[in-house]
Amino acid sequence: LNWNGDTIKSYTYDPNTGEPEEVPYSVTYGTQAEFLGSNPTREPNIDYTYDFTGWTPALGKVTSDVTYTATYSKQPRKYTIIFTTEGGVEIERQFLTHNELPVCENVPTKTGFTLQWEPALAAVTRDTTYRATWLEEPPTEYEITFVDYDGTTVLKKDSVAVGELPETPIITDGKPSGSEGNPGTKEFTYIFDHWSPAVEEVTQAMTYTAVYREEAK
Repeated sequence: LNWNGDTIKSYTYDPNTGEPEEVPYSVTYGTQAEFLGSNPTREPNIDYTYDFTGWTPALGKVTSDVTYTATYSKQPRKYTIIFTTEGGVEIERQFLTHNELPVCENVPTKTGFTLQWEPALAAVTRDTTYRATWLEEPPTEYEITFVDYDGTTVLKKDSVAVGELPETPIITDGKPSGSEGNPGTKEFTYIFDHWSPAVEEVTQAMTYTAVYREEAK
């Protein structure tokens, strides 16, 4: 019998030729038991593979009805884990057991990008190939520009970290520093009022324009 109770093969001997026949196994008292087929096998499961090691009880001279059961040794089943570049070039190959977590020892790098494996790394359940993909890292700062009312005269330009509030030009005598101011007319003068759009914490590159209010002379 195999490990699970299934019959593997039964033999008897033809009394005329002495050759085995695949029929119910009956042998003469004192005959040496012999299995004439190929070694039996046992299918691997998710955790182990199996190698045939012999019969229980050991084969010997037959003196009574007897059932021999195949026995096996087991070894942890190894799965092949491969890490490749984005283009499919192999970086590393590992042989891991069920539920081990794969970790690439030779991690690739790419300036300005974050590595992401496809598929996502997970505990081992089968042979798997992981391909390196790259996510562009978001900027850590942006260019912030302040311009005068005309939209062309640059009053200040800085690189400001994400989440920081930009420092605006200093307002002196009703106009931002660096500005000649709005010359106005005979009837009105123009005084700095606010920035458009309203100055906020940095999330992207922005240009802020000086807005003046009109006052009668």
